[in-house]
Amino acid sequence: MSKNAIVLVIFLLGTNTIVFCQSEFGIKGGINNSSFYSYFSKTDYESDYKSFYNYTFSIFYKEQIKETQFFGFELENKALKSTMELYYNAGHASFYHNVTYDLNMIIFYFVYEKSLFSNGKIDFRINISPYLGYMIKSYAKGTGWNYEYVSDIDTNGNNISYLIVKNWHKDEKNTNDLNKFNIGARLGLNLILPLSERLSFFVNNTYCVGINNILKIEDARYTGLRSIELKIGLHYYFDDKT
Repeated sequence: MSKNAIVLVIFLLGTNTIVFCQSEFGIKGGINNSSFYSYFSKTDYESDYKSFYNYTFSIFYKEQIKETQFFGFELENKALKSTMELYYNAGHASFYHNVTYDLNMIIFYFVYEKSLFSNGKIDFRINISPYLGYMIKSYAKGTGWNYEYVSDIDTNGNNISYLIVKNWHKDEKNTNDLNKFNIGARLGLNLILPLSERLSFFVNNTYCVGINNILKIEDARYTGLRSIELKIGLHYYFDDKT
């Protein structure tokens, strides 16, 4: 196939998409309940995570790729907060960590959505969205302890080393305890209610789970970040629904 023919085919496909596919733009906002969680259990490791409620806000764009299927992108700003209490019982490597992390993230979603039921009055869809998040701000506050070697000189002038329990207090911005990047996936349900020819109101319930280890603390086990969200918002349709 010649180069001109390939260009023509691409142009026709793009024109077909513009003419026959419905484009959607929207905004949504609401609350999320976030917390850390651990992938694996260890007999010498105890952990407890406290969740908090916070805000979430996003904008999105979607294209109808088939009669009941949509693909698009979403950009979200989300505040997350959780208390992480860890106790690692491993002799001289033991430590205790009790810190509350207050985070703010920008998250980019690749959105795939499928309509499960639609009759003109309501549209019920399932949403599957892998995502990439970046932490733009963080704050950590808490206490803990760990064992630490210290050096001293005895009465004979010899250098000696011994272990002590070191208590610490953390109160820091842009903490180094956590990775800035968070990779994961979101599963959601959307209930869409038309208000007019081009405008719809919707309620959105989603579950987000991070799959990469967000924790950089030495000897701490693999830890992810997750949240449950409830949002409301508006769809605007660029093209007629017919």
